[in-house]
Amino acid sequence: MRKRQGILIISDGLGERPIKALGGLTPLEYANTPNLDRLARDIFTLQMDLMGITKKRGA
Repeated sequence: MRKRQGILIISDGLGERPIKALGGLTPLEYANTPNLDRLARDIFTLQMDLMGITKKRGA
């Protein structure tokens, strides 16, 4: 049986607020991010909603 491999990227802290000194952009919007851009463009990404799995409907 073949082993499956993967990479887990936890992007904690990316939800910053806009900063006036950066022209109203967030730090991530302002930053030069060629590697993140390539990952988002070329690699299969999966977003998981773990809370949605465990929440009871109507709760």
